[in-house]
Amino acid sequence: MNHETQWRLEKGKRVAALYAQNPKLRALVVAGSVGRGWADEWSDIELDLFWNEPPTDDDRKSVIEALHGTIEYYFPLEGFEWSDAYFVDGLKVEVSSFLAATIDDFIRAALEQYDTDVDKQLRFAALQNSIPLHGAEQIAAWRVTLANYPDELARRIIKENIEFGGWNGVEMLFERGDILLAYDLLVKTQKQVLAVLLALNRMWMAHPRGKWLVQVADAMEFKPARLAERMMLALRDGSPAGAREMHRVIEETFALVEQHFPELEIAEAKRDARFRRAKITKP
Repeated sequence: MNHETQWRLEKGKRVAALYAQNPKLRALVVAGSVGRGWADEWSDIELDLFWNEPPTDDDRKSVIEALHGTIEYYFPLEGFEWSDAYFVDGLKVEVSSFLAATIDDFIRAALEQYDTDVDKQLRFAALQNSIPLHGAEQIAAWRVTLANYPDELARRIIKENIEFGGWNGVEMLFERGDILLAYDLLVKTQKQVLAVLLALNRMWMAHPRGKWLVQVADAMEFKPARLAERMMLALRDGSPAGAREMHRVIEETFALVEQHFPELEIAEAKRDARFRRAKITKP
């Protein structure tokens, strides 16, 4: 655990101790980069709270007041989440609150009904890669259940993401100088590749926009060689050559899908990704 993580974790423990005094609270974890041990000088503290019953304004604000915190935002229940953020001694604390029963429902939806909803995956990834500060037994029980990633869920996520629409024009767009559109398609495709590989590895998605790319890629068992390095090369290079390197990553991803899920039909996805428009220079 690096220094930036350690001192933030100590502050997080002091904040968590105040929430833990509330008998309504089932469990609490430090999530985000602090929970993963990857914090740096820009990191805040992310706390995920799981309640036995809906938290009141007093349940939420009494801790902020006790800490003399300065509120940045404070939202009522939106969907399944209560969220707020405040500063304590200049450090931002982001709090996401859920009913414990909501997490149980999310788990049943994903593991029994094969629900591919990304928001559920984000919650699961946070639960698996965090530090429990209250209700450790509940967190441990959820983690045991979440370790049973269903094959059918992996198949559905792969099928939803294996069609890389528009990819076959990226090299052309870089050559034309249509940089904004080229990057838009490059980033979209890279996020889809990550979604496919995460499912292939039975890993819950940690961030919908690719945060922690290097660390997440390193944790994958099945992946194209030097995955993160090659994806970042394509982003930094911003050229037809970079796009061609990313295409090789795509081809290797296709091969992994065929190896691990031979029953999936991906021939059309491969044809579309490989198509290239011919140049026409005279009538």
